[in-house]
Amino acid sequence: MSLEELWNTLKNATDCKTLLKKHLTEEVYQQLKDRKTKFDGTLIHCIKSSGCNNLDGGCGIFASDPDAYEVFKEVLHPVIKDYHKVSEIKHSKPDFGDFNNLGFGDLDPSGDFIVSTRVRVGSSHASYGFPPVVNAEVS
Repeated sequence: MSLEELWNTLKNATDCKTLLKKHLTEEVYQQLKDRKTKFDGTLIHCIKSSGCNNLDGGCGIFASDPDAYEVFKEVLHPVIKDYHKVSEIKHSKPDFGDFNNLGFGDLDPSGDFIVSTRVRVGSSHASYGFPPVVNAEVS
């Protein structure tokens, strides 16, 4: 499907309650439809899977790559603020503290309770695209 076809599907959907439908107005669509990120990410990469092929979703849009947050800010910022119920987007500088002085000690000194543990870490790298734009040539 072309971007225009996806837009028409979204625009004409009467039972869609996604944040994309709420915030991607005709005016915003016209502003964004021809933009590209430095990773060649387009609006279609951001809205196709989540927003237009799954009209019953919640959010409806994902950034195609790190650059998309700025390139498509007219729709992404309102969606992010609405989703998180905040009035502004503020990102503080990461501070992981002093690893040698975390202050919580041995959580199970007797070894009776903790069988295993898992730590999940996620990060985005400014020089790599996200799944909508990543391919074998890029990676």
